[in-house]
Amino acid sequence: FQKALNSQKNIESIEKEFQKSFFLNPQSDYYLVFAEFLLKNQKEKQAKFILEKIVTLRNRNYKAYNLLGKIYFQEKNFEKAEIFLKKAIEADPLNHPLLYFDLAKFYLAFERYEEGKNLLIKILSFYPEKVVKDQFNHFQGLIDFPSQIAACQKLLDLIYQKD
Repeated sequence: FQKALNSQKNIESIEKEFQKSFFLNPQSDYYLVFAEFLLKNQKEKQAKFILEKIVTLRNRNYKAYNLLGKIYFQEKNFEKAEIFLKKAIEADPLNHPLLYFDLAKFYLAFERYEEGKNLLIKILSFYPEKVVKDQFNHFQGLIDFPSQIAACQKLLDLIYQKD
């Protein structure tokens, strides 16, 4: 399956490889890799189905929660988007500062600046400033919220300015 993903095969042949691999070795990690592949190939509906299956089988998968939050945001189901973005953080609160950025960007989309600012301050309490800035500068989501990079920079500016 991994070889098929790395090759130049078409989506249909990769889907067949996935089915075969999963049949031979049923692991939820295969589901996640395949869902990420589908998202990269603009197949959000299929990816969403797989991600929902992952969180049903393994309810502490931060990546699946985070990706579902982004998908629901794209679908304009903002209530579910916020729920899943929060669940991603709850599933692994200390190891992934970018999860906080995703939720902060969600808050920014609705001009909930204080909540976004508080999230980023929380990140800074867990990680050195350089790590947070580096992670922010290298952030590349599978599905990015439209024009939220500038808004996230605005949040960082709010945090770093003197009160």
